[in-house]
Amino acid sequence: MILYIRCFLLLGISLFSLEGFSQNEMHNIDLNCISQKKIRKFIISQKDQNITDFSGILSGYNEKEDLSGLFKREFAFIIKENFDMVWNKYITVSPAESWNGRIISFGLLISKSTGFVMYNKDETFSGLDTSQVLYLNLKFLFGVYNLAVGLEIIGIDNVNKSISFSYLDEGKAQGLQTIHIVSTKKGYSKIIYRAYYKSNSAFRDRFLYPFFHHKVIREFHRNMKYIILSNDNKKEY
Repeated sequence: MILYIRCFLLLGISLFSLEGFSQNEMHNIDLNCISQKKIRKFIISQKDQNITDFSGILSGYNEKEDLSGLFKREFAFIIKENFDMVWNKYITVSPAESWNGRIISFGLLISKSTGFVMYNKDETFSGLDTSQVLYLNLKFLFGVYNLAVGLEIIGIDNVNKSISFSYLDEGKAQGLQTIHIVSTKKGYSKIIYRAYYKSNSAFRDRFLYPFFHHKVIREFHRNMKYIILSNDNKKEY
């Protein structure tokens, strides 16, 4: 409760800040509102690299980068619902809902363009947008190993129903992830997840990443499927 009140007060102060005060500064992130130790350490490491402003947080993917030099993984899932509705949910559901489970936990979201900061306990969320950065904690081996991951939303295509994420430049892996939603012949939604990635460890890229990434994406998809179908009043999950 004390943590929630502290975060609420911080949000109120930021909303009514004096004119000319920049909300886009790293020191405005309240580490006390972040429960995951690895994410707190990740943000502290960004500050130690002299990243003082949100604009200094860089994505690791260059739009001109040749993806053929990266490893690729692809998964597909079906949700028995109209793809326009499914797409709307994917871009409007709070990451505190979609990125929270046994493996994934949401730490915070920041917007590099507006200075907006959202923590796990915050309820206000107006939808995904480019330049937003998600900080997530991934828990493996029953919590023995935890990993903080930063993903920046670098593209949202409302026509082709796709979202593109880039790993942050300071992360362990570099590359691109995409979510693409298409309509099936039966009028359902097919969600296609693609990951292009590479790190400084060939063993991690060939053996660890494919196994653990599949578990993470499967949990994220199950969260979204549950959210979508629960709103459609009791379709089978």
